[in-house]
Amino acid sequence: MDDPLQRLVRELQNESCPPVVMDRVARRITHEKRGQRVRRHAWAWAIAFLVPLVALGIWYTEADRVAQRKAAELEAKARMDRARVAKQTAGALGYIGQVLLEAAAQLQDSILKEAIPPLRDSLEKIKTEITKKI
Repeated sequence: MDDPLQRLVRELQNESCPPVVMDRVARRITHEKRGQRVRRHAWAWAIAFLVPLVALGIWYTEADRVAQRKAAELEAKARMDRARVAKQTAGALGYIGQVLLEAAAQLQDSILKEAIPPLRDSLEKIKTEITKKI
């Protein structure tokens, strides 16, 4: 309680004062005590409410950072996997292309060696027969 109010109460008790004034002073003192008590409790409740909220906010931001970090790691891994798959696909297509070129070269050699000579011979036979008939 404030010192001036205590002093006032003591002086009023020493004075002969009507009871109405004493009641007013007592009510005023009680009202001020209650206001201080309410303010003290209000601060305690406010702090008790804010501490878990701040802790929850910190926990959520940390969880968000971890989630972003994991998402970035997964994206980097996916990029590396796509690059590896593209490289392997390019190698496989190059191999298939090489096999097809070799097969085409062998087919060409085969056609030149096996199919063309009989056709040429047949053509020569037909020419000679036609020239004999003429």
